[in-house]
Amino acid sequence: MTLSIRALTIPFIFLFDCIFIVLCILAGGERYWDHISYEHSHLTWLSSLQLFFIGTTCLTIWIGKSNNRLDLKKLKQFWLWPFLGFSFIFLSLDEKFQIHERLREGVFKPNHIGTNLPGIGAGDFLHILFAVIGLALSYFIYKQIKKNKIALIYLILALIISLYTVISDAFSEIPNLNSSQTYIEIFRFHQFTEEILEILAQLFFFSTFYEYKRTYQKEKV
Repeated sequence: MTLSIRALTIPFIFLFDCIFIVLCILAGGERYWDHISYEHSHLTWLSSLQLFFIGTTCLTIWIGKSNNRLDLKKLKQFWLWPFLGFSFIFLSLDEKFQIHERLREGVFKPNHIGTNLPGIGAGDFLHILFAVIGLALSYFIYKQIKKNKIALIYLILALIISLYTVISDAFSEIPNLNSSQTYIEIFRFHQFTEEILEILAQLFFFSTFYEYKRTYQKEKV
């Protein structure tokens, strides 16, 4: 019974996300983007919650491995899980409190830090930095989960979607007073789809670590 509930966890979260997004769209009416695209939207709450659960899942893997003497011998890879756990929890706090947006508007833009990079929005170089760190970490994640084919597929999907959203966010030009109405509508729809894709990427990251944790626990029994 417990195993069947665990197996249904990922489909249940996917269904919950779909229902939540549809309700947000319906609540917005003609302004379908209202509860999706803005920084303090309902989708931001969902995103922050999912990132937190991804982080705690990584930390539970770390705790499980720390109780296994065989895993303690592999100290070179042992750092990965606490680092991932606290990183995702930081991203959860960033999503909730807009830490990197505050840095961009309060520090980077006024001091002209990273504002002259070609094709990148003023102060948005942090997105590229996060992407580079994420790609570097993906190699170590792969080494840990490569025997679990399902988790590996989830990881690949998460990385593809995440890279697209990070790059498109960093290189997209925010409309100004001189922008045409057509461009504003295109940007609005682009931002709308980008936020939904971020939720999907988070679901795949959670699925990666949850699937790995589930099979890892089976192997220990």
